[in-house]
Amino acid sequence: MGRTAALLAFLLTASSAVAQGVPSATPWAEVERSGIAVRFAPGDSLRAERLLERLLAQPRLPALPAGVPARAVAYLAPDEAAFQALTGGRIPDWGAGVALPDQGVIVIPAYASGRSAPGSELAVVRHEWAHLGLHAWLPGLQVPRWFDEG
Repeated sequence: MGRTAALLAFLLTASSAVAQGVPSATPWAEVERSGIAVRFAPGDSLRAERLLERLLAQPRLPALPAGVPARAVAYLAPDEAAFQALTGGRIPDWGAGVALPDQGVIVIPAYASGRSAPGSELAVVRHEWAHLGLHAWLPGLQVPRWFDEG
């Protein structure tokens, strides 16, 4: 299976998993302001607050109106098991984060992993935020993968 086909299969599975309320051993807590929520595991409250501030302070996405996306839920997955549960267990090993635009969800690893380089979280968050914005502004449109990931 090629990379694009694998990603498409993953997105379909992950989207379904989050929509169905994935069972998870993680006891999620939440911080929320202005339609943006960050869900986190115990011990990650300061990181969740920082992520919420970053999401609220995101500069306008190019070519989209200010305020898009207007709503989002970001999960800080505390470990690989939680990351896999939230993403339907089909995330490619090169995936540093995940956006599930139909649910307005972002999943970011909050643990040391080979998924992303140290210090790259801001770029990952911005990238996933852009997925939410693009799909919020163009609901139902089949955006080509090369454009969505570009």
